[in-house]
Amino acid sequence: LPDRARLSGLIAREFPRLFAANRHNLRWKRFFYRQICAGGSGLCPAPNCDDCPERSACLAPVAD
Repeated sequence: LPDRARLSGLIAREFPRLFAANRHNLRWKRFFYRQICAGGSGLCPAPNCDDCPERSACLAPVAD
């Protein structure tokens, strides 16, 4: 999706309860991160790729 407004529209349409849960209008990546951490699942990844210990598992190596 090209921008946050389109993503918000998609989430509002397809997942209205999830959209309503973002009461503070956080950016979606940050909102999902906080939801995971608040859920107490034990899995609380870093809020960005540079700080995440599993970065290499998510990103493909850069081609030479």
